[in-house]
Amino acid sequence: ITCLDLFCGAGGSSEGARQAGCEIVGAVDAWDMAIATYRDNHPRAEAIQACIGDGFDFDRLQGFRGVDLILASPECTMHSQARRGAPDVASLEQPFLVLPFIDRLKPRWVVVENVVRLRQWTRYREFLGALSGRGYHIKEEVLDSADFGVPQARRRLFVLADRERLPPVVQPPGGKVQTASSILADEGVYPLLPLRIPGRATNTVERVNNAIWIQETFNRAIGIDQATHWHPFLLTYYGNDAHGYQSIDRPLRTVTTVNKFLLVVSGQDGPWVRMLQPVEYQAAMGFPSTYRFERGTIRQRIRMLGNGVCPPVMQAIVKALVSPRPKGTLPY
Repeated sequence: ITCLDLFCGAGGSSEGARQAGCEIVGAVDAWDMAIATYRDNHPRAEAIQACIGDGFDFDRLQGFRGVDLILASPECTMHSQARRGAPDVASLEQPFLVLPFIDRLKPRWVVVENVVRLRQWTRYREFLGALSGRGYHIKEEVLDSADFGVPQARRRLFVLADRERLPPVVQPPGGKVQTASSILADEGVYPLLPLRIPGRATNTVERVNNAIWIQETFNRAIGIDQATHWHPFLLTYYGNDAHGYQSIDRPLRTVTTVNKFLLVVSGQDGPWVRMLQPVEYQAAMGFPSTYRFERGTIRQRIRMLGNGVCPPVMQAIVKALVSPRPKGTLPY
């Protein structure tokens, strides 16, 4: 089964489809850093750096005729809960940019990924109708990556389309839930600094101290003798999260395009801290450790990861979508 990945980013969807047995023949994205990273990891695919929209040269698709599956992750910024400022209409309507590719290539299957809030978009039903009007059976799935063995709680909307039958429900594989502790590098790999150093924001110090106080209070409540003992935890360093505290014994909160997670550990002279690193975000997204994120700065690598799709989730989707089902089998 051949696959084309639109708005491919660094290639999370392609990696999942590859793991599901697909041959990735091509990809398109506008960001040079993402395309370079994509080529590092999918060297046999034709990765095109270009804006998808008015002016796209569809003659470049000649080699993709007969492709079976199109994956697409249009920009989600304007649909996101974290959106700031006035809406950008061109960004909001990016899902419609997938349609000309469908019209020219006529794939059997299409998967469009985005934030769950895409459903609140005023033209969302129109977009689904445009797919349906092209002969596709549609199923909407809201899936959490933590249900698919990824150590991150990341809910995303996936619109599944199949020309021949109603797409099936995508079933999580089951198994042990992976936690944030599994992504953390071994002690000493990355340096920590004392919490209380000149220039540290007072708000950060207060939030760390509040989180420690919560742990110590809980310990007293359940009768732990060493009430002053507390475990490592993570704190949201940037963003609008009012509390920001999370245990490392649960999946990481949703990874975004900024390095926002601060690891806090206990030292002899008080808390010590460090920011999470790209390799830890890579693990949190479910990318294999062999996947190469070598391009750009730390900030750019984290942006690529935060914009990505978790490969294990896409692997499960593609497997469910393309697997043959016995005649008469219900898709639910």
